[in-house]
Amino acid sequence: MIPILKRVPTNPLPQFLLSGFLSGNCMHYYQHHIGDFIKDTSFLTNEEIGIYLKLIWLYYDSEKPLPNNLFELGMKTGTRDDQVNLEGLLGMFFVLDLKNQCWHHTRCDKEIEHYKQQLTSASKAGKASALKRLMNRNATGVEQALNERSTGVQPTMNHEPLTNNHIIKKRSYPQDPALIKIDLDNKKAVPIPEHIKAKLAELRKP
Repeated sequence: MIPILKRVPTNPLPQFLLSGFLSGNCMHYYQHHIGDFIKDTSFLTNEEIGIYLKLIWLYYDSEKPLPNNLFELGMKTGTRDDQVNLEGLLGMFFVLDLKNQCWHHTRCDKEIEHYKQQLTSASKAGKASALKRLMNRNATGVEQALNERSTGVQPTMNHEPLTNNHIIKKRSYPQDPALIKIDLDNKKAVPIPEHIKAKLAELRKP
């Protein structure tokens, strides 16, 4: 006979934990150190390992220590009828904080702290990236404005703008003595007064 293989559920997480993991308000994963876990739980039965895993999942799901409430923990881990094992596992792998009435787990606390630091770093990096994009956008706007203002200036081959004085020096005027004087304010040639013209004529006589 061909043995009938039963389909193993692909998601072993309990529903009350699954909703927390998918809500986006808690850790989506944690590092499960297989070697350390096997070493720490090698003396446990499969049932006890299952209870211990549920306690860890609860810890990561809430991102805080477990409450010192055996009834609540028994309900959430399915150990209402096995509180002896529940108490034993809590006392073996967790540390009771009498002041805050909660159970701490050293490795869980470390992983949660590392997770929160990553979130903080990612948030800072995102804000820095957004600020950089904003500054680049503003800088581009200033450059465009400067480019628009500089379109009226004609650069020379040496990349120097031409000035009005430069243009006047290169402008040619008629050689008639009557138009030698130049009005620099209005940038045009004007007739020379008659007495000056007479003086020039005398100076030119041999």
